[in-house]
Amino acid sequence: AIMPGVEIEIASPHGFCLGARRAVATVRELAETRDGIETLGAVVHNQGVIEGLADLGVRAVKTPDEVTGKAVITSAHGISEETLGRLRARGLEIVDTTCPFVRRAQKKARKMARAGFHVVVYGEAEHPEVKGILGWTEGRGSATLNLKFLNKLRPLPKRIGVVSQTTQVPPDYNRFIKRLVDKGFGQDAELWCADTICHDIRKRQAAALALAGRVDLMLVVGDRHSANARHLATLCGRVTTTRQITDAAEIEPSWYREGVRRLGIVGGASTPEAALQAVANACVIPPESDREAGDGTGDTLDGVNAPGHGITNFLEVRTLNSGDDVIGPGDMVSRGDAGDISDNLLDLS
Repeated sequence: AIMPGVEIEIASPHGFCLGARRAVATVRELAETRDGIETLGAVVHNQGVIEGLADLGVRAVKTPDEVTGKAVITSAHGISEETLGRLRARGLEIVDTTCPFVRRAQKKARKMARAGFHVVVYGEAEHPEVKGILGWTEGRGSATLNLKFLNKLRPLPKRIGVVSQTTQVPPDYNRFIKRLVDKGFGQDAELWCADTICHDIRKRQAAALALAGRVDLMLVVGDRHSANARHLATLCGRVTTTRQITDAAEIEPSWYREGVRRLGIVGGASTPEAALQAVANACVIPPESDREAGDGTGDTLDGVNAPGHGITNFLEVRTLNSGDDVIGPGDMVSRGDAGDISDNLLDLS
């Protein structure tokens, strides 16, 4: 259990971002009405969510060739133009759950490429989102997090366009652009830079950084494959001691036994609200030996300080915007809550 007197604060925004919420809601709704639902890749990077969808009969495949049914759902990370063509060539019904911010980056990259610019995608080259964005540059693009790619571009293109993976850290992206100007901006050169970082990610990173500055330990709750969760951990780690965990089971009591009086918790954009609540509860529920007469009222954050819990003097629990919608593994989101998924989501004009 956490030490007496420790205060817990959860950064806001928390829970699913817009893109993750609408993607998961779409898959759930279709799973309720159809059998044999298949997604091309993980719809979001959160193993707990994927396992929950699997329980509903949803199957994730890695390539278009593995699709066995007549319909396929693309992930929130988006797909390349080539992959889209392969799906269409098979005559499949395509349900596109690409995040609107990812789609914006795809459109911008394609616009740059068609204008004659070599497109640089600032991001992790092996991440599905980055591969997807790069796939809209019509063969005129590179993905990188540093300037080493310049050595492979000889002669150096006179016209360079730059977009970012939507979950990158804005100051890091800005520094990359400045270094690119210093290294590659020569005579008659043109540089076209676009801010394609997700608005929710900006807010989440700013809130996490502010919270990290006033706590002794930050817990970042997010899947190991989640780029935005890793970026949150890196960002917070620049300010205070930070641990990234996938769920409450990974919490080690030794992390907060000495010198921790304030504990911060932040969730990645694909981390459900219920996972954050479970982590907060795990931090305050005493060991089994200390709660022989436990009454089970600590199942949620609201219940941690409920009368009769037996540990109400251990800490103060404070959540920011605790009235936000809770989207957990067992919760349903209506079509209206998730946005109009009947839009022509594949329109990249």
